[in-house]
Amino acid sequence: ASRTIGIISNKGGVGKTHIAINMAHVAAMCKKRVLLIDADLGNADISNKLALFPDFTLYDFLLGDMELENIVEKTPYGFDLIAGSSGEFKLANINYVQRSKFIKSFRKISTGYDFAIFDLSAGISSTVLEFALATDEIVIVSTPQDIIAGYACIKASFQHFKEIEEKLTAKVEFYQPRKVFAPWVIMNQIADLNQGIFIFNRICQTADERINNVETFYSVKPQYLGGVMYDREVMKAAESQRKPFAVVNPKSRPSQCLEYLGRTILEPPETRTYSQEIKGGLGRFAMIFGMG
Repeated sequence: ASRTIGIISNKGGVGKTHIAINMAHVAAMCKKRVLLIDADLGNADISNKLALFPDFTLYDFLLGDMELENIVEKTPYGFDLIAGSSGEFKLANINYVQRSKFIKSFRKISTGYDFAIFDLSAGISSTVLEFALATDEIVIVSTPQDIIAGYACIKASFQHFKEIEEKLTAKVEFYQPRKVFAPWVIMNQIADLNQGIFIFNRICQTADERINNVETFYSVKPQYLGGVMYDREVMKAAESQRKPFAVVNPKSRPSQCLEYLGRTILEPPETRTYSQEIKGGLGRFAMIFGMG
């Protein structure tokens, strides 16, 4: 069965798209069939980072000019891509009909893949959160400089999670609400692996104090997927060559970190072990969008 992963961040510049690209590449190198979707409709960030500009984008599909399967492009990195578009069009602006159409087509197309990874727009608009919460796993990217924004992203996602569960409980007969919201957190641009764990623990403490101690029914339990160490030279090389850094410099620390994250996300959530070291279902989607 294919698994969907939504990658979000509170603001731009935290490396969300780099992480999405490299995770897709690692999964593809592990012989998985991977579809990467640039759902940042105003920015087309993946195309810019990889210098891949397909003739057709998600925009053409949403306008009704193209079928979703006809805008899927193969990439040189083992994964397939549905590109976003550069322009004024934002995910937040798509109407209910377009959204329903996207979900239907996406459910159909994703059966051909092991993983579908959504790189969602930066920011915490309700449309972005709705898409993220409809995926099987939600990944929040933050950095040591943006701890407050990272926590705010967790909090906003949790509030939205709670609203969705309450709506489903009210509307769907015999619905068993999910009580625990457990997003994955990636700490990007860290100096060393301990820094990532330390900051993640601080975010969890804040969530306990400000959310879990106040809520009676629902709770938030962030899970740590891992950290990505910062290396300015590798970043610059990847940006200038417009390739994933796992391709530009596979032995570098950021690449090893991303290799770990990519392999970890391939494991079923319940079997993951968290020992990061530097070596030398789709039904929910339909339900949330009211189309079960």
